[in-house]
Amino acid sequence: MSYSDFTIEKVNQDFHLRVTATAFLGEVAAVPPSEWLLESLRRGTDLARIMGTEKAKSELIIMPVLVEIHELFSDRISLFSGKTFNFDASLGLNGVCDYLITRSPDQVIIESPVVVMVEAKQGDLNSGWGQPATQGSEETSEQSIAVCIAEMVAAQKLNALSEETISAVYGVVTNGTLWQFLRLQGDRVAIEPQEYPLMPVANILGILKAIIGI
Repeated sequence: MSYSDFTIEKVNQDFHLRVTATAFLGEVAAVPPSEWLLESLRRGTDLARIMGTEKAKSELIIMPVLVEIHELFSDRISLFSGKTFNFDASLGLNGVCDYLITRSPDQVIIESPVVVMVEAKQGDLNSGWGQPATQGSEETSEQSIAVCIAEMVAAQKLNALSEETISAVYGVVTNGTLWQFLRLQGDRVAIEPQEYPLMPVANILGILKAIIGI
């Protein structure tokens, strides 16, 4: 078993979590994007939509946004893509994570504190937690959220081994054009009901900065 095998029901049962749709972001200051990011998204977004694959969306939309965050704070964070993150295989907390961000400048190995897990959602993010779904989209959305929560649990457990006190681990589920945010604090998972559009990307950068805790 690995992260990808979890469902909402199983992740709740196995780790005794309480999952609710709860707004937690509040007002977040926007972070102006660079011209490089704006041009990358201008060129990449339409192409990714035409290609229509998860890989294209990850490479052409999601990755440039995360690279921008890394460039802004590279002396304080590390960004990992497609990295194996095994905490405890007996608990199913093992596998490859799409993206994760640590509040550590070590770019070679994953070190605590791990602060953000990013799951590149398959298909369209037409509906989110607690919102009406198109046929087939609800199952995909919930599966992506379950995977992200399982990864957040692994990050929380890893952080607990560190001497640093980390109050929360955050998650992101995105198809590139829509971004949904999660927070794991203790045994409570809050899923932000609002989905945030990619543009203006300054808002997404601002939220990422806030949840990384910089």
